[in-house]
Amino acid sequence: MSTGTTLDSAPGGVFADAGTGSEGLDRYRFIHDAVRSAMDSLMNESMSRATWKECALLIEQISHQIARGQVHAADQFVDIATREAAAGIGSRLRTTSPEEELAAHLGVSKSEIRRRLGVAEGLRDRLDGYGESLGSRLPLVADVFMNGDMSLLAASTMVREINKAATVADGVEGVDVEATREGMEAALVGAHKTGGCPLVNTVAKNWLNRLNTPDMKPTEEIKRQFQGLH
Repeated sequence: MSTGTTLDSAPGGVFADAGTGSEGLDRYRFIHDAVRSAMDSLMNESMSRATWKECALLIEQISHQIARGQVHAADQFVDIATREAAAGIGSRLRTTSPEEELAAHLGVSKSEIRRRLGVAEGLRDRLDGYGESLGSRLPLVADVFMNGDMSLLAASTMVREINKAATVADGVEGVDVEATREGMEAALVGAHKTGGCPLVNTVAKNWLNRLNTPDMKPTEEIKRQFQGLH
């Protein structure tokens, strides 16, 4: 039973009809060259204010689609590299982690790779003991992000803040962790729709402040993740 769009169940898949091996890479090289050519042409365009506004929106939407690929590609690479290392495949002398290897290859920071992996983890399809799909832990965020209607920044903020709230809720007597997660997810997705990332940050802080009560037990997990929260 599936309960929402995930990295595995997005419309057509994240890389629909991408092919395998060099064939798949060739397709993305073609797309890369086409986008680069389009951006080169954009530099010489002369358009009205209204047209530039719509152009900016289209480019932003393209970036959201690319973010889906960034998250999925990082998740797949790290997963395969980790399994290969566990199986003894490849160099036994390798000292860098998969995250470090990918960060160096892409020319980005390790924290950026961890951000992409955090989103992947938050939106990944879960399986029960029988291998049946339980859907994403955050189905509303997954639906919006995997349809290309949310930036990587917004998705990573939601996943991070909801995880914080769930950890805090677990230390407050009488607070239902799942209900907290579901309610906050709905609130943040709604905030994103009406006010974008700034409102998402405000709503997330409000939820954490409401949970940060004298009844909160200072568990080791809370101490580890939220030093300075009080």
